[in-house]
Amino acid sequence: MLISTGGEALLPAVRRGVEAAFRCPLVESYSASEAAPLTLPCTRGRLHVNADWFILEPVDADGHPVPDGTLSHSLLVTNLANRVQPLIRMVSRIHVLEEARHMTFAREEVERAVPGMGRAQLAFHRTMVAQTAFMVARTLVNPQVYAGVGLDPRAAKKAAFTNPHYRDTMAWMGERVVGYLEEQDLIGPTQRRIWQRSLLMPG
Repeated sequence: MLISTGGEALLPAVRRGVEAAFRCPLVESYSASEAAPLTLPCTRGRLHVNADWFILEPVDADGHPVPDGTLSHSLLVTNLANRVQPLIRMVSRIHVLEEARHMTFAREEVERAVPGMGRAQLAFHRTMVAQTAFMVARTLVNPQVYAGVGLDPRAAKKAAFTNPHYRDTMAWMGERVVGYLEEQDLIGPTQRRIWQRSLLMPG
């Protein structure tokens, strides 16, 4: 018997627990809905692109290839094995378009509702949005990730929050949503401190 996972990477402790419970080896891979298995492990447990079935192209925001070792904006995937529904450089675009459709609905509702709010209602929504952003930002990284590599979770988390690269990355993640919410008057002077503490807005 063999267990195979295809989503989020497992912590070493989780892997050991699964293998002990089921008394069989566990093989990790990574896949997308339209591309499975997108990666496969080698004998050392490292994931490698399933190049026999897929072509992966990391690209920047303009769709141009990025150099090796550079963080890409998105990923284009060509499925070489699907003859029923062939996908050529389209997987990530499908995801982006689908997400954009949902975001359009959300924006339309925000733009419809905010102008009709009174002062108290607007203050309430500003505070709720800020507190939600703070909680989401603080739970992006599971503390057990640090414990899984032998670090004290509390000390490691504190070090991450003071790391300039981590802070810049968080601000980059929040840049577009913060800009949009400011345009819609959903970030007031009172809530800016909460947004800054979330690191989604530069301090």
